[in-house]
Amino acid sequence: HDFRTCGYFNSQKPKQIENTNFFVLIFEPKFTKNISDNVRKHCKYLYHSAPKSYLNKIIKKGLIPKSKNSLFFYPDRTFFMVGDKLNANQLDALKDIQNTRNTNIDLYSNIEDKEYVLLTIDISKLPNDVKFYCDPLAFGAIFTYDNIPPNAIINIEPFTL
Repeated sequence: HDFRTCGYFNSQKPKQIENTNFFVLIFEPKFTKNISDNVRKHCKYLYHSAPKSYLNKIIKKGLIPKSKNSLFFYPDRTFFMVGDKLNANQLDALKDIQNTRNTNIDLYSNIEDKEYVLLTIDISKLPNDVKFYCDPLAFGAIFTYDNIPPNAIINIEPFTL
């Protein structure tokens, strides 16, 4: 409770230290450094990977922050990779997320639930009040608590890793 009150959240499942009764809890700040000006100054595009099954909703409503990740626990956010082209570390991070999500999907789910798309977002088409923050767990990644309008999505391509 005290951590939440002071702006932190528990980001992962507690891990028991082997052969003890002790657990490790990992907390992160809800807000990291606001890097909105830097992102707008140095980047043209952002990249977001999403399950293909959500594509129709994304096309209609844009990206709305959610926290549907079974690997990490975090407040409702939308995560992006930055750069003119995704590098190997970014691709590895996205692949890990896809693999973790896929192992948690019921075997009887629609195959489309295991297919992904890569969305390219044009930063110049975003409202000026959209704020971006550093992702402390992934190099080259940022997040926002704000909605991303559908008109800012300029490219959609298959991206199952």
